[in-house]
Amino acid sequence: MIVPLLLIGVFIAGIASEVIPTDLVADHLGHDTLSANSIAVAFGIFMYFPTLVEVPVARMFLDLGMAKGPLLAYLLADPELSFQSILVTRKVMGSKKVAVYVGLVAVFCVVAGMIFGMFVR
Repeated sequence: MIVPLLLIGVFIAGIASEVIPTDLVADHLGHDTLSANSIAVAFGIFMYFPTLVEVPVARMFLDLGMAKGPLLAYLLADPELSFQSILVTRKVMGSKKVAVYVGLVAVFCVVAGMIFGMFVR
């Protein structure tokens, strides 16, 4: 059951690494800054990958020049704040509570990426 997901992840990462310009990733996400962490979290919200697909995608981002702080912020935000789960949760909890939830999780993901980036190079 795991092998097809892993193969899909490697395939997606391989194609994306050829399509995404290295300069784009290195310029915007190559440093441990507030904007880089925020962009990584925003990307994680709108692009949901299953865990086994996430690992090759994360490796691809590192190879393209993404700093480790923004990578951690992305990896934290991706499964927690996927756009699909936000839409489903909104129906159960309501828009205001979901907005607070998403805001808090996004802020804490950015903060975690910033702290991680300060200590890990």
